[in-house]
Amino acid sequence: MAVKVKQLAVCPACSYRQKSEAKICKKCGDSLKNADRSWWVFIDHAGRKKAKKIGTRDAAMKVAAKLEARLTLGDFHILEKKTEAMTFTDYADKWLSTYAQNSLKYSTWKRYGNLLKTHIYPAIGKVPLDGIERTMLKNFIFQKVEQGLARATIRQMNALVSSIFTHAVEDALVKANPASKMGKFYKDTRGKEEIHPFTREELSLLLDTVQEHFAPYYPVFLTLARTGMRLGEALGLNWGDIDFSGRFIHVQRNYTHNRLTTPKSGKTRKVDMSTRLTEVLSAHRTAMKEKALKRGWGEVPEAAFVNEEGGRLDAGNLRGRVFYKAQEKAGLSRRRIHDLRHCYASLLLMAGESLVFVKEQLGHASIQITVDIYGHWIPGSNKAAVDRLDENQTKPIRNLEIEKGYMKSVTP
Repeated sequence: MAVKVKQLAVCPACSYRQKSEAKICKKCGDSLKNADRSWWVFIDHAGRKKAKKIGTRDAAMKVAAKLEARLTLGDFHILEKKTEAMTFTDYADKWLSTYAQNSLKYSTWKRYGNLLKTHIYPAIGKVPLDGIERTMLKNFIFQKVEQGLARATIRQMNALVSSIFTHAVEDALVKANPASKMGKFYKDTRGKEEIHPFTREELSLLLDTVQEHFAPYYPVFLTLARTGMRLGEALGLNWGDIDFSGRFIHVQRNYTHNRLTTPKSGKTRKVDMSTRLTEVLSAHRTAMKEKALKRGWGEVPEAAFVNEEGGRLDAGNLRGRVFYKAQEKAGLSRRRIHDLRHCYASLLLMAGESLVFVKEQLGHASIQITVDIYGHWIPGSNKAAVDRLDENQTKPIRNLEIEKGYMKSVTP
């Protein structure tokens, strides 16, 4: 018989329990800076085990003493398992740490965990899984709409809850998915969000400002502006992905949350490089070789864009310390880095490039996405369509009304 008291660190991301002195979670790799470090009581008697979180060390010691006394007197009821209804939190935590962690991208898995803890658990977390009804979820959605939460976020939360219940149906824990077909309750009637790409002149001014005031970061911003790559794709770029003779970049990975993963669509693609971008990246590689030798790095980092220590650039720092400040110095209104991608696409379309070419360069999963976002940037697209109706009409235009005397001249 053994009753022990231990302090554990419970990971806030995946709920894995480990030694209290741990700094990084052994399971998911997250920081344990904000971990729950409560004291626990563990019972191990005749092959039967039980664990209970208590809180403080003093409280845990008192509980342990009482439990040991009861076991000594032959009271083993405390080891009997109690049948409790599984709550939504119980099942969602299990889903998150098994299926989701092994099947989803790390960034998606991380975002789902945050949505659960921030929005969903406070509303339905303690409710038994089989006690959650459609009306309850509708009220939850209505509440989030009234709070002004972005419709895209509400859509993600509903998709998350629906996915969890789909698995619960497969596990025979519930009979139906109460979260299915809920889209009509959070449909956005405000229309599509407008994009605000830089004009050709604004882009030129921004790049000149970066080159003058933030020179080390000019290559990465020129890459974003001349390829339409997503920020994470650019930060995940390796030198081996760049074909200088063929003048293209092989987009193979995405860098987010300090991790390398696949591009958003899950597919790799090749993006053409302009002559200037090829020259700038070539000069950047030469400069990096010199820097690696000077700093004693041993070899050139495989990443194309690195910080002062040779590690990959941080997206947050690039936005706050360079991009926003460059816009301010240039006298431009603040836009997102992602608007460089919109700028790239809109300038190509206005120059007469096809939607198919732009779709392939951007790596969209379907051309419908490209049409929905950028279709209105095609100059004269509607005029060209109706002009084609006039084809084969070669006879000269005649004013039949004048010829037949239907119109009289008017003397001013």
